[in-house]
Amino acid sequence: MLKKYNITFERLLIILIVIIAAFLRFWHFGSIPFMHDEFSAIFRTWYDSLSDVIEIGVKQNDTHPAGVQIFIYYWIKLFGLSEPALKFPFALMGVGSVFMIWLIAKRWFNTESALFSALIMAITQYNIFYSQLARPYAAGLFFTLMAVWFWTKIVFDDKPGKAIWIWFVLIASINSYIHAFTLFFNLMMGATGLLIVRSNKLKQYLISGVVILILFIPGLPVFLAQLGRGDIGGWLAVPKLGFLLDYFFYLFHFSQWFLFTTIAILLFLSVKYFNQNTAFNKFRIIGVSWFIITFLVAYLYSVYRSPIIQYSTLLFVFPFLLITATSFIDKLPKGSIILALALIMFTGVFTLVFNRLHYIEMYQQGFDRIPAHVLHDLESYQNEKVAVILQSPDTRMFDYYFEKYGKSPAYLKLEKSVTMKEVYGYLKENSADVVLFGCADYAPLSYLESIKASYPFVGKKMVWFNSEYWVLSKKEFPSMHNQGKSTRLLRSLKPYSVFSKNSYGKSIVLDVDTMNLNRYDVLNIQIALELDSIPDALLVIDWRDTGGEAVFWSGAEFRHFVTVGSKSYITISLRLMDLPEIPSDGEIKFYVWKKDKSEFVVQQMIAYITHINSVELGLYEKFP
Repeated sequence: MLKKYNITFERLLIILIVIIAAFLRFWHFGSIPFMHDEFSAIFRTWYDSLSDVIEIGVKQNDTHPAGVQIFIYYWIKLFGLSEPALKFPFALMGVGSVFMIWLIAKRWFNTESALFSALIMAITQYNIFYSQLARPYAAGLFFTLMAVWFWTKIVFDDKPGKAIWIWFVLIASINSYIHAFTLFFNLMMGATGLLIVRSNKLKQYLISGVVILILFIPGLPVFLAQLGRGDIGGWLAVPKLGFLLDYFFYLFHFSQWFLFTTIAILLFLSVKYFNQNTAFNKFRIIGVSWFIITFLVAYLYSVYRSPIIQYSTLLFVFPFLLITATSFIDKLPKGSIILALALIMFTGVFTLVFNRLHYIEMYQQGFDRIPAHVLHDLESYQNEKVAVILQSPDTRMFDYYFEKYGKSPAYLKLEKSVTMKEVYGYLKENSADVVLFGCADYAPLSYLESIKASYPFVGKKMVWFNSEYWVLSKKEFPSMHNQGKSTRLLRSLKPYSVFSKNSYGKSIVLDVDTMNLNRYDVLNIQIALELDSIPDALLVIDWRDTGGEAVFWSGAEFRHFVTVGSKSYITISLRLMDLPEIPSDGEIKFYVWKKDKSEFVVQQMIAYITHINSVELGLYEKFP
C-alpha cells in the first residue's frame, strides 16, 4: 500500500515526525491561556483603524516590526478573539517549521540529518513553547526556514526558475517585517550569498536584494521610530557570561538524560564520518557561522548598548546549528535509524512532560487561574466581608478571563499609580476580614507583604508561571495557618523612638556571608507604625559589597504607605533573582531615614526572607 502511494521509508518517517510535532503542539489546544506578551499584542489592536495600530500600537508601544501586529489585527477581525483561534496559525507554522528543516537538511546534507533535525525540533520545549504563542517567533522561524530553502535553490542550483526567484523575494520580504532578528537574518543571509553565488547569477542576485530592500521601505518609519525611542531592547537584564551554556541546557530540558542520550547517539552514529576524515563542507560553515554571528551581535549589543538577548533571539538560527550537528550521520540501516530516533523521541517527550512539566506550566497560568480562584473563593467566603485586590501590568488581562467566565466582581486594580495608603483605605472602606490577593508577571511583592502583616492567616496560596494567589484573613478559619511558617526571620528590633534631632533611626545590619542566600529568596524589610501625622521619611534598604559599591538601594516613602491613627506597615521586598548576581559577601543595612523634624515611634522592625516557588520560573528555568 505504501508503494502504491509512493510513500518511501523516509517519507513515512517524516510524516510520523510531523504528526508527533502537531500532537505535541495541539494537545488540549483550547486550554492554553494567553500570556502577557500576547495580551500586549491584543491590546495594541484595539484601535479604530490600521493606521492607529501602526502609529500607536507599533511605533510608540512595541519593539518589533509591524508585520505580525497587522496580521493579528485582521485575524481577530475575521475569527474573533479566543485563545485557540488566535494561536492556531502560529502553532501551524510551528509544525510547518519541522517539515521545512527536514527539507533544508536533506538538501544541505542527507536523509539522516534531515530526520534527526526534524525530530529534535518536533519534541523540544524550546520550539513547542514558541509555537504556542501568538507572537512573532513561530512566524519568524517558519519564514526564515522558507527563505533559506529558496535561497539555497538560488545560490546552489544551476538554473533556478523564475518562480524560485519570485518566491525568494516574497518570503524574504515578509520575513523582514516579522522580527528585528529576522530582518537581521535576511541581511546576513544576503551577505553570505554574495560570497558564494556564481558569477552568472550575481546580477540577478543583486537585483533580488535591491527589490527586497525596496519592499522594506514602508517598514523603515516604524524601525526608525522604535530606534528613536532609545533602543530596540532595554527591559531585559544584561546577560551573564554563562548565557550560552544556560541556553544549551534549556534546549535539552535541563535534563542530563535527554542531553547525554542525544549527544551519545549523534556521536556514535557519526563515527563513520570522522573515520573517513571528510573535509568540512560549506554548509557546515554557513550553519555554524549564522548561529555564532547572531549570538555575538545580540550578546555584544546587550552588554555594551542595551539588553536584547534572550532565548527567543536565537530561535531563528538554532535550526542551522542543529542541522550542522546532525550532518555527520549518513547511510544508516533502517533499523538503526528507527532505534536511534525512538530513543531520542522517548527521552525528549518524557522530559518535556515530566521534567519540564510543560503541559502544566504552559496550560495553567496566572491570568486565567487567578480569576477562576477569585470567583470560587467569593462563593466559599460569601458569609464574610471580602476584599479582592489584583495586581498585574494591565488588569484588562484579568478582566478578559472574568468576562470569559461570565462574572465580573468588583476589585481593586493595583496598578503602578495606586499606593499602599490607598490599599489600606480600600480595606477599611470594605471592612474586610478576608483578602483575595492575586499578582502576575513579576508584580512588586511589597504590597503583598504589607497586606500579609495585617492579615496574618493564610487560607490558600497558589503559584503559576510568574503569578501568585493568596487568601488572607484577619482571623483563623479551619485549614488556615499563620503565614510566619513560610518565612525565615533574619533579625528584629524592639520598639524605638525617632526624635526630631535624628535623621536616622536604629539599623538592622546583616553580613551577607552568613545568610545563605539563593536566587529564589525574597529579601524583605518591614516596619510597623501608628502615627499622629505623616513624616517626610523613608524606609531604606542599602546593600553594599565588600568594596563599598552599591549592590541594591531602595527607599519606600512613608507617605505612600501609612495612614494616620491606625497601624500601618511599610515593606520593601527584593526578589534576589532580579539582581545581576548575588554577592557572597558584603553588608545589607536597613534603616529609617527622616528628612524633617517630626518625632514618631517605630513599633516593630523586622528583616525576613520569603521564597519564590520554582514553578514561577519554570517555563524558562530549571526546577531546583
